[in-house]
Amino acid sequence: WRPAPTSFPQLRPRMMFSVWAMAGAMPNRPAPSPTYTAVGSVDGGGVCPHCTSPCRKLARHLRLCPKLSELDEMRRLPFYAHNANLGSDEVLAPLDFEIDPSQRIAPPDIELVQRIIQMHESLVGTIRVEPLLPDAARSDASFAELSLAGFEKERHRVQCEKIVQQLALLGVVGTGRCHVEIGAGSAGLTLALATHDESHADSHLMLDQYQPRKKHDQQLRELGARFARHKIGLEHLGLRELQHLRAGEGEALTVVSKHLCGEAADFALRAVARCSKPVDAFTLASCCHHRCEWLSYPNRGLFERAGFSRADFGRICRMSSWAVNAPEQDRAVAGPDGEVLRAADGRELRSQELGRLGKELLDFGRVLYLRGVGYDAWIAEYVRHDVTPENRLLVARPAAGRGS
Repeated sequence: WRPAPTSFPQLRPRMMFSVWAMAGAMPNRPAPSPTYTAVGSVDGGGVCPHCTSPCRKLARHLRLCPKLSELDEMRRLPFYAHNANLGSDEVLAPLDFEIDPSQRIAPPDIELVQRIIQMHESLVGTIRVEPLLPDAARSDASFAELSLAGFEKERHRVQCEKIVQQLALLGVVGTGRCHVEIGAGSAGLTLALATHDESHADSHLMLDQYQPRKKHDQQLRELGARFARHKIGLEHLGLRELQHLRAGEGEALTVVSKHLCGEAADFALRAVARCSKPVDAFTLASCCHHRCEWLSYPNRGLFERAGFSRADFGRICRMSSWAVNAPEQDRAVAGPDGEVLRAADGRELRSQELGRLGKELLDFGRVLYLRGVGYDAWIAEYVRHDVTPENRLLVARPAAGRGS
């Protein structure tokens, strides 16, 4: 077709198409209906419940929706367990506190801060926190010399190597086990494991709900590693079923992950707890604690026994983001009346310190949860703070008498 001589005469046909596209219409086609509903409209239009795309003919789209075919493929996996790791299914009312846009959270009151400090002091002596291992990574000066892209690539490589180092100390690398990387993404951690395993005795299973564009699968093939990749949401991951499948092939499981955000880490913990017997090793670098949710957190009883409500838990989660603020954003924490909050010794409470306490409380609860389901669990500082401020690794192995 050619544009009418009177409409946009100065534009070429391809530019005409762009103009119509930006206007939301195309030549010789009716404009899309302005209203869609989640359940569909009278004329058959609606929003797809799977891919959330607005459709004029919803019934036809549902037969062809690529997201639906992905869901069907996921449900056919032998280790799919629908919503097995979600936690509680109770329905909660919205929280009644407001989040201050400037701080992302309403100013905390001194009573809440005091309870956070008291709970942390009561737990810190019961949780083993291992110091940083001898670090053979680049020096601070070498990191500073890298470009932004080079820095990102290098710090991810260092993190993966340090997690593999922790797994090697547990004696589970190169011993004929199946390493399950959850939240695998590009599978950088699997690549580091395969590189360390020169005999290729281990197999690898990479699980994620997304298929990344840049992944290390080709490098794994070149190494001769045995691996498979599947798409599955962690809330549906049946590690118990997978454990039975691998046991039939004579392989024990280890579960590894590098940075699972918020409640995804809690889904992973619940999946590990559902196993019929403890996995040989479990490592998880937790992050984004501000995205934790009350319903999915596995050790809510710990906070309830300390007198924290669901709203208090939400405030602790949101305050935890202060721990990773830039140094220039560290500030004294003020209460609702504007007065600076102080610790028992009289010093000012800083936002980074309070955020760190919140992160540690959430991770302490996870460690105690793992201990309650048959693991010897602890926290390890696996990389320096300049590599990533989220430098804590949850490590667990079967407790004495509970191993596979």
